[in-house]
Amino acid sequence: MENVLESQRVITEQLTDLTSQLPQIGTEAGSGNITLQQNFVTIDSGNKNEFNISSCPIQTVAGGGVIDREIPAGTSRTGSVREKDTALMKQAIEEVIEAIAVKRKVNAIYSHQNHDTPVVTPRLSKVSFYEGGFLPDGDVYTPSTDRSLIGGQGDLTFEELIQLWKEKRYIALIGDPGCGKTVLSDRLETRCGCVCFHLKFMNLNYDSATLITLKELLLDFAHPELDQHTRDLAFEWVMKNQSKCSIMLDGYDQARWAMKENPPKVSYVTKSCVSDVISNLCCGNFLPMTQVLVTSRPYMMLPLPIRLRPHTTVYIQDLNFNDMRVLFHRIAGAKAEVLWDTINKNAPQLLSLCLNPLMLNYTVNAYLSQEDTKIDVITTSTQLFSTVLEMLRRSKHTKHADITNLREKLGQIAYKATRAGTVLITDREMKAQGLDASLVQDVMVCVMGYRGCTDKLYDDDTLLCFSHQCLQEYLSAHHIVFDMAFGDFKKFVKEKLDTDHWAVVRRFVSGLLIDNKRYKEKRVIIRRRLNIPRPEALYRFRAARKLKGDWYLQNTLSKYRKLCARQDQRPKDSTKKRILDIMMQGREFNSREITKYMASCFPSINANFSFTSLSISEAHAIGLILRHVSKKVFRLGFYNCSMDSNAFVHICDAIINMRGTVDEMYIMCNNLSSVEDICRILVKINCRLTMWGCFNDEAGGMGRNANEHEQRLLQQSLNSIVSTELEIDVGTHIIRQTIRRKTVHSFITPHTAQTDREAQSLSAIIERQCTAPS
Repeated sequence: MENVLESQRVITEQLTDLTSQLPQIGTEAGSGNITLQQNFVTIDSGNKNEFNISSCPIQTVAGGGVIDREIPAGTSRTGSVREKDTALMKQAIEEVIEAIAVKRKVNAIYSHQNHDTPVVTPRLSKVSFYEGGFLPDGDVYTPSTDRSLIGGQGDLTFEELIQLWKEKRYIALIGDPGCGKTVLSDRLETRCGCVCFHLKFMNLNYDSATLITLKELLLDFAHPELDQHTRDLAFEWVMKNQSKCSIMLDGYDQARWAMKENPPKVSYVTKSCVSDVISNLCCGNFLPMTQVLVTSRPYMMLPLPIRLRPHTTVYIQDLNFNDMRVLFHRIAGAKAEVLWDTINKNAPQLLSLCLNPLMLNYTVNAYLSQEDTKIDVITTSTQLFSTVLEMLRRSKHTKHADITNLREKLGQIAYKATRAGTVLITDREMKAQGLDASLVQDVMVCVMGYRGCTDKLYDDDTLLCFSHQCLQEYLSAHHIVFDMAFGDFKKFVKEKLDTDHWAVVRRFVSGLLIDNKRYKEKRVIIRRRLNIPRPEALYRFRAARKLKGDWYLQNTLSKYRKLCARQDQRPKDSTKKRILDIMMQGREFNSREITKYMASCFPSINANFSFTSLSISEAHAIGLILRHVSKKVFRLGFYNCSMDSNAFVHICDAIINMRGTVDEMYIMCNNLSSVEDICRILVKINCRLTMWGCFNDEAGGMGRNANEHEQRLLQQSLNSIVSTELEIDVGTHIIRQTIRRKTVHSFITPHTAQTDREAQSLSAIIERQCTAPS
C-alpha cells in the first residue's frame, strides 16, 4: 500500500511540473491540458505540429526505484521537447556504450588478451538440435573421441553467423567445454553493429528472495559507475530503439536456476526473480524487437520447453588445423617454433587434443613447464595429463594442499561418475571427500543444479563437472591403477575395462601401469636431494603396481596377437577396430620393446584399416607399429579412411622406415592435399598402388583423381626407382615405369667414373639417394 501511495505522490509532482511547462509545450495561448486517467498520463497540446507516441513504458526514478508511467497511443508532445529528450537519451546511451567498451578492455587485460591476438573461428554448423537429437542426453557420459565434423545443415562462416542472428531474433551457440563459446560471443559483440549488453549467467545467480527489474538487469547492476539519471535515460532509449540493441547471455550451464516454461507476464518495471526476467526476455515478452543470443553446453539446452527454445541452434566445434596452429604460436610466444617441432616429432597425437582451445592451453603450458620440473619430453596423453595435474602445485588455490591426497580423492570421485555414466558431480559427493568447489576450481567448474525446466536435482545442491572430459577419464584410470586391489583390478579388467564405455580410460590405465619410468626417476631424484628414506609401504606399493602391470601387459598383448592372426585368416570390421584400439594403448605403454613385439605380430596378409575414419592420433598409432615391421605385408588398405595429409604423413614416414615392404596398397577415397608423400613411399611398394579419388577438390571435398601435374610427379618418381614392377592406378589409367633402371651404373657419366673405386663409391651414394625419403 505504501508503494502505491508513493507512486501516486510522485505522479502528482510530475503533473505539477508538466503543468508549469505547459505554455512552452502547447499553443501560444497555452491552451493545453494534462489529465490523469486510469494511471495513464495524457497530454493534449492542441498544436498542429504535435506528434503521436506509441504505447510504451517510460521509466521515472522514485527514491532510487522505478515506477510505471505508461503513455498510450494517441497522445501528443511537441517536436522541440521530443528533440531535446532524444538528444539526452542519445547522450546517455553513448555513455553506456563507452562504459561497455571500457569494461571489455579491462576484461581483455585481465584475461591476458592483446590487440595482436590472432582472430580464429571454430568450425560452426547449423544443426537441428531439437529434431534429430544428434547429441547424447543431458549429463550422460560418452567416451572422448577424435571427432570429425558433426553433421548439420552446412558449415557457417563468421559473417554468415552474424547475418543469421539478424534474421533470427533468438539463437543459441552450443558446444563442449573450452570450445570457444565465450570468445566467439565476445567477437559477435564487437561485430553485431548495435548496442550489445553482454551478461554472464555466473554473475546472475541471485537467491530467490532477490527481485530485480529488466532495467536493473541491463544497466543498474552492470554499470553502477554511471549515475542514476544517465541509466534512466539510457533505458528509455533502449525501449524506443529495441531493434538497435542486442543481448548476449553467456554460459546458461553455469546458472543455478532454470528458465520457466510459463513465466508470469509482468511489466518492465515490476520486480521479479531473475529466472522470470530472463524467461520473459527469451520468449519475447520483453523487448520483442531485440536480438538475443544464449551460449551453453548442449545438455542444458535440451530440456528447454518449446516456448523457450531458440529459433536456430549453432554448434561450435573444434578449431581447424591451421587456426589451431596460429593460436598455438600466439600462446607459446617466443618458444612456439621449438615447441611445435617437438610435439610434431614426439607426440603428434596431442595435436588432435589441441584442436580444442582449452586443451591447447593445457598442452602448451605443460610443455613450457618442462624447464621448471626437469621432466623429459612429453610423448603420450598420459604424460600430458600427469603434468597438468602436477602443475596444480603452483596454483594459488591448491599450493597449500596435499596434491597427492587431492589427486586420490578426485580419482575416486571421477571413477564413480564414469561408472555411473554421468559427467555431473554433486556438491555432496565433493563434501564426502572433504573437498569444496574453491579448492578444485582449476580442474572443475560449477554448473546448473537442475534437471529439466523447473525441477531441481537436489535441494540446496550444486553440481560440478570437470573442465574437460579427458580429466575425468585420466583420474578414473588413476583410481583404477593406484587405489584398486589386485583381485578387484583383475575382475574389473575382465568384466568392464574391455567395453567401449571404458575405451579412453583403458588407454590411460595402460600409460599409468607401464610407462612409469619418467616419474619414477623424478621421485628418486627428489628423494636423494631431500635425503628422504624409502618406507616399507613404498616397496609394497611398487610391488603391487608391478604385479598389476605385468598381468595387464600379458593379457593385452595376448589378445593383440590373437586378433592379428584372426585378421589374416578371416578379416572383420570388429577385429580391425579392436586391433586399432590396442595400438592406441601400445602408444601409451611408451616402450620400444613392446612396440617391436607388436610389430612382429602385425598382420602380414591383410592389414586392412579401410572404412575406418582415421584421425592424426590413430594414424600415428598405426605408424609407430608399422615402422618396426620387418616382414613383407601382402595387402595394406586405407580405403575410405577420411585421412587428410596431416594424418597420412605418419603412415608414409612409417612405410619409408620399415625394414619390410608392401605388395599392394590401397588409399582410395581420402582427403589428401599433396602428392609428395605418395611419391616417397613408391620405393617400398612392390606390385600395385591404387589411389583413385584420394585427393580433395577445390571445395575441400573428397574424391578427386590426380591431375596432370600430380601424375607427372608420380611418373618421375616411379622412373627413378631401380627395377620395379609397380603399377599405379590413378583412376583414369595405369601409370607404369617408362624408363628401366636395372643397375645403378646407368646413372654414372663417363667423365665422373675415372676409377673402379670411384665408380663403386658413386653407385653406393646414388643407391642411397634412390631409397632415401625425398
